[in-house]
Amino acid sequence: VDFTVQTIFLAREGRKENKDLLYLDIVPQSPNSNTFFLKLNKEVLPKMSLSVVAPNGWSKKFKSDKFGKVTIETPWKGDYVASLKYTDKTPGKADGKDFEQTNYVMSLHFNVNK
Repeated sequence: VDFTVQTIFLAREGRKENKDLLYLDIVPQSPNSNTFFLKLNKEVLPKMSLSVVAPNGWSKKFKSDKFGKVTIETPWKGDYVASLKYTDKTPGKADGKDFEQTNYVMSLHFNVNK
């Protein structure tokens, strides 16, 4: 199979800034909130899956609503990682090489001190 994919990894630390910072982003509704907006190029992403992994290894998927808004659970103290994936099927060129699609992977790390 001759299919080239460009993959872009993005990361963000903390839930304090509630503004868009990255092309694909998980934006807190308010500082330190468990409610987020999932965004691509500053536009909301409705009906997208957000994966959350807790400090004890527990994981769960949450789905954004039609406004790109999702509320997650953080039942334990410690470090959490939320991950969002998006595939753009627009062909393009990078470093002189053609690709058929771009896979974006965004991770948000934050700590809960309950």
